[in-house]
Amino acid sequence: SEFPELVQDAVRHVLGEHTTQRFCAWEVDWIEPQRVEERSAVRVLIAKDAISTGWDCPRAEVLVSFRPAKDHTHITQLLGRMVRSPLARRIPGDDKLNSVECILPFFDRTTAGSVVKYLTGQIGEVAPPTKKAVLSECLLGPNPRLDEAVWRAYDALPTKTIPQRGAAPVRRLVSLALALSTDGLRPGALADAEREMHRVLDAARARHPELLTNAVNEIWAVRGQSITGRQGGKQLTYGDFAERADDRAIQVGFTDAKRAFGADVSQSYVNHLTADDEDDDSLRDAYVTTSALAIIPEVRAGIDKEADDLASRWFAQYRVEIKALPDDRQQEYADIQALATEPQRSSLTRPRNRIEDYLEIGEDGQQALAPMVELHLMSDSEGLCPIGSLNAWEREVVVQEIGRPGARGWYRNPPRQSVDSLGVPYRDELGNWRSMHPDFVFFHEIDGAIRPSIVDPHGHHLEDSLVKLQGLARFAEEFAEQFHRIEAVSKIGSVMKVLDLKDPLVRGAILAGNKTPMEHYQSDLAVIADYTHR
Repeated sequence: SEFPELVQDAVRHVLGEHTTQRFCAWEVDWIEPQRVEERSAVRVLIAKDAISTGWDCPRAEVLVSFRPAKDHTHITQLLGRMVRSPLARRIPGDDKLNSVECILPFFDRTTAGSVVKYLTGQIGEVAPPTKKAVLSECLLGPNPRLDEAVWRAYDALPTKTIPQRGAAPVRRLVSLALALSTDGLRPGALADAEREMHRVLDAARARHPELLTNAVNEIWAVRGQSITGRQGGKQLTYGDFAERADDRAIQVGFTDAKRAFGADVSQSYVNHLTADDEDDDSLRDAYVTTSALAIIPEVRAGIDKEADDLASRWFAQYRVEIKALPDDRQQEYADIQALATEPQRSSLTRPRNRIEDYLEIGEDGQQALAPMVELHLMSDSEGLCPIGSLNAWEREVVVQEIGRPGARGWYRNPPRQSVDSLGVPYRDELGNWRSMHPDFVFFHEIDGAIRPSIVDPHGHHLEDSLVKLQGLARFAEEFAEQFHRIEAVSKIGSVMKVLDLKDPLVRGAILAGNKTPMEHYQSDLAVIADYTHR
């Protein structure tokens, strides 16, 4: 009655008995487990042990278990398999559609609570921090009691994407052009991009004639070395030689051009060079010229910059139209944005819903109601949000900030890369790009305008705490004027200390990199937070 479209063919089983089974009035056929994922008509699957013993189905979003369970390993396997389920597709900002639900009426509560802590990284081996298990679901939506001005301030928040390894600006531009053309936002965008890149390459040929001549000679030369020895002798003779490249060798060189410029631009530039003369010699020369341009560092740097600049202009020009596209298309543009070689500014998407927990598990393993606070951007129908997932000093920060005069809203920033999470790029100790996500954004009315503030309570003792602090300092250097406050907070003993990252002296000391975060918090640069005195 609750699911009228559920017909008999939508129910299958994977029991050891590979025959039709009768459950009350239902005749249920067997199906091979590996076929369930592809058979979208199957909506309900009946199993005994298959879920906990190695079978995966990304479409599985709800688990109902009638098996009594007290064993820690069994519960961990069962919940862990559902938590790891990748789902068919991520929906940006929608916790409800991105979550799985486990209904476990006969599980031992204490053991299940311990497994929840394990899976969320609170005890034992730390699981990925993007996973959380919910005992009593509180589905949050946009807070009905907040002024729209708070949401407009959220919309204006800057965020930055981190580059992906192996990113190539020209290929990124081509991907963007294809996406804009596919979505009808800029018909003919690929041809526009190719013409612009042809212009840049033509200018490079005129600007660097000597470098181009040397590079062309290098493409034409196939270099090798001969090693000669005599049987019974002890001497080897080495000799270098060079042969003129044949068509196969030229195509190998052109492969490097496609890696640098992308296949579309490389081939279209060959066509551009031979537009007026298509004989074999001209075509061969065009392939050689294109390949030679790809191995000149000055040319590579120039075309990469022009490609990045054009992509940035197009992202800015079509920003509003992109936000009006379906979720999967918006994600496509977010992925293309991240293909840049440097962090790129982006904008946040409003979250659709969040899932929090009405319950929290205390240190004694007992369940209790989570504390509820107001003014969060996402709330229940009463305008309240549970904060049981926050630790003690994060709660102190929230309670103090929303108690300040002019407080109009706050946001628990998701601790992961997503379209609704404010991201701050930084380089780790190996020089790789990473992204940190400040814990909180608070919104206060200052002189009649809603102004956001970043407040990030973060441990100063972690290995990556310095590079993350430096990343936040650089972010503050770039976007200071768009925030009322940008503060890093840490607990030193029993006292909360604050580093004001809008202060140039504080930023300079942090970016110098010759002191640990602990030393900064203990120095005169840090001030005692008023949270301490409550």
